[in-house]
Amino acid sequence: MIDVTSVTVGIPVGDLRAAQRWYEAVLMVSEPDLEPVQGILEHEVGGVWLQLSEADAAPGGTVLRIGCRTSTPSEPVSALWG
Repeated sequence: MIDVTSVTVGIPVGDLRAAQRWYEAVLMVSEPDLEPVQGILEHEVGGVWLQLSEADAAPGGTVLRIGCRTSTPSEPVSALWG
């Protein structure tokens, strides 16, 4: 069984500050929870992390990361999907 520990959705944006203002207004959040490095902002929204990164907003550039652990530490996660 997989225990999901975190979910992050990464979205590349052309103008980080404009995107920050838009997402903060739409999601009704204030300052970012994290700014790990220049050009990346993160907001925790309902247990999911929204990560905005300044980059070319090319189609298909969105990233979904799911942090998890298995109930059997020696079992690779890939084995759970057959």
